[in-house]
Amino acid sequence: MKRSDITIDNVGNFLKGNFEYYKSKIVEVPEHIREQLQHRLSLCGDCIERNGCIKCNCPPLKKHFLKKSCNPQRFPDLMEAEEWEEFKKTLNGESI
Repeated sequence: MKRSDITIDNVGNFLKGNFEYYKSKIVEVPEHIREQLQHRLSLCGDCIERNGCIKCNCPPLKKHFLKKSCNPQRFPDLMEAEEWEEFKKTLNGESI
């Protein structure tokens, strides 16, 4: 990680992602969020392999808990249940 990667936004995102990740160990994550997390991870094999997001260098397993997408070209922001159900219809048979 370069010093220029350390910004207020990145630190805030790191803290939020970690909080949500560890909270998920205690409180059940809704099914529509779990599905979206799985979908995001399935699209980020390169980030998982290098143990850091290619866009922001955050740990992928924790980063994906953030509502806002750091890479909208790969996946959108986390959605509410109804919106997610509609989005799944556009995936053309991709597994989730």
